[in-house]
Amino acid sequence: MTTISILSCTPARKKLDHASSHEISALVSFKPPAVEDVERPPLDLTVSMDTSTSMGDRYSGSSKIEYARRSLLKLVEHMTAKDRLALSTFDSVIEVVSPSVLMTDENKKVVTEAIRKVRSRGWTDFGGGVIKALDLLKSNEPSKGSIRKCLIFTDGAPSTGEMNPDKLVSMAAE
Repeated sequence: MTTISILSCTPARKKLDHASSHEISALVSFKPPAVEDVERPPLDLTVSMDTSTSMGDRYSGSSKIEYARRSLLKLVEHMTAKDRLALSTFDSVIEVVSPSVLMTDENKKVVTEAIRKVRSRGWTDFGGGVIKALDLLKSNEPSKGSIRKCLIFTDGAPSTGEMNPDKLVSMAAE
């Protein structure tokens, strides 16, 4: 069986001055190989989405928040009725958009509509977003045999709250 994975990287800027150093942002896309239908364990996911003003910045034709929104909508589309999803957003304010719910067709519609309404605003309290996501994950009784994960959708530019990387890692480890 031959598998082909496609990884692409689109830099935010096409040209840079070679005489100075630069911090470069890029959009990385990955298309995994097709897989046969296999039974997988249920997912128990908590997603925290950065909704700060910087997520409204445009990149290769769309805003960063639009890329995050599309990715999250695609994730919801592929979830089954045995999977659970909780969603929070973070900027200057941390909000629970949806508590952990089974991804039935009806709940998918509700969560999808909530995702579509998300807009960028405020500062980036990355630490607060991580803490809220982990709290949501810990507050649920795991489904038997489920894969429990916390996903953070962000441009990685904290501007308020805890910003020390070592402290953020320590908070996540707790």
